Amino acid sequence: MRIIDGANPTPVTPEAGWKKLLEESADVQVCLGEILSIADWERVAHTREEKTARWVQRLEEKEGKYETAL
Repeated sequence: MRIIDGANPTPVTPEAGWKKLLEESADVQVCLGEILSIADWERVAHTREEKTARWVQRLEEKEGKYETAL
């Protein structure tokens, strides 16, 4: 986000930032793989679906409010 919004400048390029984000994501997945059971992963998947649906709903509501304001 620092690269995108420029509010807190960083010398990192977008490409380098993305590479670092992917590396950190892999680290998190490795750690979670060591501590979560199959049942835990299933619960995470279910929760992710719920959160994604809620996010989409909020975006649609926001878009609807914007269109109404026009």
